[in-house]
Parts: sequence; C-alpha cells; structure tokens
Amino acid sequence: DPAVEELAKAAKIPVIEAWNHRPGATFSTVGTDNELAGYMIAEHCLKRGHEDFVLVFPDQFTNDRALLRRQGALRALQEWEITVDPGNDLICPYDIESAKQLGLDILKSTKHRTYICGNDVIALGILFAAQALGLKVPADLSVVGVGDFAFARSTEPGLTAVRIPARTIGREAAGLINRMIERPVSKDFPSLLIQPRVIDRESCR
Repeated sequence: DPAVEELAKAAKIPVIEAWNHRPGATFSTVGTDNELAGYMIAEHCLKRGHEDFVLVFPDQFTNDRALLRRQGALRALQEWEITVDPGNDLICPYDIESAKQLGLDILKSTKHRTYICGNDVIALGILFAAQALGLKVPADLSVVGVGDFAFARSTEPGLTAVRIPARTIGREAAGLINRMIERPVSKDFPSLLIQPRVIDRESCR
C-alpha cells in the first residue's frame, strides 16, 4: 500500500518485503514469482490433458499473491485456448471451512472438473468437501494448490501443488537483514528471486 511505503520511508530504516518478488519495488524484495507459480500449476494440469477448470482464489483486491497467481493460471489457460466460464471463476476466503462449504455447494452439481486453488488451504477445503460427498480424487475430480504446505504430503490423496520455498525465502531474507546491519549506509541491496516448482502428487492425474 502506498501509505505504508511512505511510512516506511519516513522511518529511514532498511526495509525488506518478503514472500512476493516484485521487480521495481521501492524496497528490496525476497520472494518468489507468484504469477509464474499460478502459470506452472495450470500448465501442469493442461499437459495432463485437463480441459474443464474451476478457479478458486482468495479476494485479489487485498492480496497481491492471489492476484498474481490467478493471472498466471489464466495466462496458461489462454495459451491453450481454454476459457473459464465466469461462474467457474470463484472467490473463497483463506479458510478451510469456507472452502469446504464452497466445495459442498459446487460439487453437488458438478464433479468431473479440475479445481485450481490459489493456495493449499483452499485446496484442502475442496478435498474435504469431496470426501464428505463420497467423491474420489482424482477419479471424480482433480484438485491442485499453491504453497506446498507441510500438510500437502499428508492429505489423502497427496496434494499436487507448486512449492513456494518458504524456508529458503526466510533464510535469504535473514541474510539480507544481516548485510543491511553490517552496511547501514549502503542502499545497494539487490532483490532476490526464489524459484517455485511443481510437486506432483496424487490429487491430479
């Protein structure tokens, strides 16, 4: 937010924006390319022959990661000449219970689709909804997420997701903080891009 940037500038202390890499940002950023992450998870599904998609993302007005991930997913779909119906482009709170309820509503009417979720929390809610309705993943529907949280490998089935390397981002951000402390006068601190990657599990065949 511009007001926050101005507040940080006025404080005259070094600032790092962690998690989302933003070329041209006011401050040094340490994070991943979230647009690429969205592109990669959609492309993964497309290369496996998936054609019928539902997008389930958090509100993008206050969440730049969700905005970029959705843009990336849409870019991949457009390259494959696939259009998502507005009724299948859904907004869901960053909350397992909300995602489960949304899943219960949409899965009662449609089953054989691929659900691209803006994060693993929403994907977990969709998985819970499918289980509650007696649907099999990936036989009846496929579900993918972004984040590769610790629970992603323990879900049943395991959740296919793009890994956002949180530990690496944290380690690199801490290292950059140390360099800023050692050279407080310098303003030449580069931003760091940490690459995402697809972790292929059983929720998307």
